[in-house]
Amino acid sequence: MISINKITVAYRFRQVRNSGFCILFFIIFIRFFIFQALFIRK
Repeated sequence: MISINKITVAYRFRQVRNSGFCILFFIIFIRFFIFQALFIRK
């Protein structure tokens, strides 16, 4: 049971880390798109 709990915790931590990385990448992409749009407008 303890080993299974450790595996599930590690899997959840990995999932959260992956989702956080995806969100960070999405935010960077949005910022780049906004900066590009402002630069094109100028």
